[in-house]
Amino acid sequence: MASVNKAILVGHVGKDPDIRETKAGDTVATFSLATNSGYGEKKTTDWHRVVFFGKTAKAPSFSHLINDLINDS
Repeated sequence: MASVNKAILVGHVGKDPDIRETKAGDTVATFSLATNSGYGEKKTTDWHRVVFFGKTAKAPSFSHLINDLINDS
């Protein structure tokens, strides 16, 4: 039986996503996401590189979500 790993990251988009196509014609979307942990003087920010492939990178809801996050920050 196949297994699925799942992570939920809530944070702020660092910059506009880079959406491109590979030589094979697959769509790839890449962006950075900042998440915070801790509190007070122990608060830290971690940066994550997020990559979407194929249909997920092409999805209109993906582009709309990214634009909303960028415009709200």
